[in-house]
Amino acid sequence: MDYNESCYKKLVPMVRGAWKYGFICPFFVCDGEWSIMKIRTDFVTNSSSSSFIFNEKGKAQLLKHKKDIKNRIEIMLAEDESWIDPNYIAFATSIFERICNMMPLTDHSLKDIIEAHDWYELGKNMYLQEKDASVFTDEERRIAAADILLEIIGHMRSGDVERDTLTESEIENALYDAFEKNNTWLWQQRHGNWLLQDFAGMIDAAVKLAGVRAGDLLGIVLDTKYMYFEENEILYIIQDAIEAFVPDVLACTHMG
Repeated sequence: MDYNESCYKKLVPMVRGAWKYGFICPFFVCDGEWSIMKIRTDFVTNSSSSSFIFNEKGKAQLLKHKKDIKNRIEIMLAEDESWIDPNYIAFATSIFERICNMMPLTDHSLKDIIEAHDWYELGKNMYLQEKDASVFTDEERRIAAADILLEIIGHMRSGDVERDTLTESEIENALYDAFEKNNTWLWQQRHGNWLLQDFAGMIDAAVKLAGVRAGDLLGIVLDTKYMYFEENEILYIIQDAIEAFVPDVLACTHMG
């Protein structure tokens, strides 16, 4: 076995671990030799972020299986040869403890709420994207209206208007403007279709949500109440362990 082959066989498991679990292990070839540039053993500190969203049932599942999830995280890390930091288990379980202390959606910043909505969109209600709004149930129309209001609030925030509620007149003006002028920021596939298919029904449902905070609107869209939001990319192994015991969870890494 020559030098290059030996280095390659040592590096492959490390690189596979890096891609699987979300840390960076760049390397390059220089004069026929493998050279490691850097190995990260924490989560990625780039522009990515992560979130876990729970409804009441999901929160109960998480707390019920808290010990089992923690054990699973410890076992999976201990068995993976790509982890080189002996303190990482304690670090990872501390992240899990913070997830267990999730906050109600309304306690989160508007920035985090809008970012979560951008990534989860309709969550488990994605089927509404393909459904004709004229045959929505009252609850489906309410979900779609909350989704539209979050889009409006997010658009206002991008213009430096930091408010997490809308008035009736603001809702009516935004929807009439979108319907008559096909504004690109609101005239996305699902929003535009809903307004075309049932404008009267959608504006009626939307106006009923005037004054509802963005966190509660996201709760309507995703049928949830709690969120843990992390400004960095959380290790996938933690997400895998949680999802093994908590089917009623939405988890996402928001790639920047």
